[in-house]
Amino acid sequence: MKSTASNTAKRYGKLMVVVLGLSFVIMAGCGGGGGSSVAGSQAATDSSSAAPAKAAVLSVKEGEMLNAVTYGNGKFVAVGDLGKVAISTDQANWTLGTTGTESSLLGATFGKGLFIAVGVDGTAFTSSDGNSWQAVTTGTEEYLYGAAFGNGTFVAVGGNGTIVSSEDGSTWTVRSQGSGNQFYSVNFCKDRFIAVGEGGTLLTSTDGRTWTTCVTGTQTWLFSAAYGNGVFVAVGANGLVLRSTDAINWSTSTSGSDVTTMAIAFDGVNFNAVGEQGILFKSQNGTAWTSEGQVSSECLYGMITAGEKMIAVGI
Repeated sequence: MKSTASNTAKRYGKLMVVVLGLSFVIMAGCGGGGGSSVAGSQAATDSSSAAPAKAAVLSVKEGEMLNAVTYGNGKFVAVGDLGKVAISTDQANWTLGTTGTESSLLGATFGKGLFIAVGVDGTAFTSSDGNSWQAVTTGTEEYLYGAAFGNGTFVAVGGNGTIVSSEDGSTWTVRSQGSGNQFYSVNFCKDRFIAVGEGGTLLTSTDGRTWTTCVTGTQTWLFSAAYGNGVFVAVGANGLVLRSTDAINWSTSTSGSDVTTMAIAFDGVNFNAVGEQGILFKSQNGTAWTSEGQVSSECLYGMITAGEKMIAVGI
C-alpha cells in the first residue's frame, strides 16, 4: 500500500479503476503510483463535455488497492497490493488476476513486448500478456515504487535512492543505491527518464545508467513527472508543481490547491494530475491550473493516457 506525506488513514473496502475519457468521464470497476503517458500524440482533443461518472466495482479483500497502471499490446494492466493484477482491453470490463505473489506491486510499465511490475523488497515480474507472470531478480531488496521504459531501456526506482535498469526486463543492474532519499516514481518524458521523490529529489537520465541531480529549490516530496507542450512538469505534496523547459532548471509553483497530487499525464493537449480526494487538475502549460472536481471519492495513485482515454488507479 502506498502512503503519502499527508494521507495515512486506513483505507478499506473496494478497489477502483477510474477511466477518464477526454470528452467524457466514466468510472469502470476493478481494483485500486505509478504509470506514465503512452500514445499521447494519439489522444483526442475534445475535453469540453464531461458526462457524470458511473461506477462498477469488483469485490476484493479489505485494505487492497491498485497502485500503478500501464498500457501495451492493446491491454491496460494495473498492479497492486498482494500481487493483484487487473486487465482490460476496452477500459470498461476488467478481469482481476494475480502475479502469484503475496508481495505488493507498486509500479508498472510496458516495453519491448513485455509488461514489467515492481514492488516491495525489490520484487519484479515480467509478462507478455498480463495474465502469466515470471519473477525476476533486480539485485536489490529495497522497495521499488516506480518503473518506466524509454530509449530501449527499463528503469525502476525506489527506497534509499535505488535505481536499477535492464535492457531486456530479465537481467537488472543496480545503478544507484544508498543515497537516502526515496524515489517514488520514474517517468520517461520526451527523451529522458525523470525520477522524483523525497525532499524535492529529482534526477534525469537519457540512458538509465548515468543520472544527473537537478536543483529543484524545494524540500517537498515529489511524486510524478510528465512532458507536453514543450514543458516538463513534476507534481507533489500539498499542491506543489515544478516546471522546466529543459529538464535542468526548474521553477516552483502550485496547482492553486493544497491537495497532494500523486500522478500526472499529458493527453496531447493538457496535463492532467490526480491524487488525494480524487480531484482532477488540468493545465496546458503547467503554470495555470484548473480543478475539474472529484472524479473519485478516494485517493488516486497512478495514471496514464492511451488513445482517447486516461486511466487512473487508486483505492
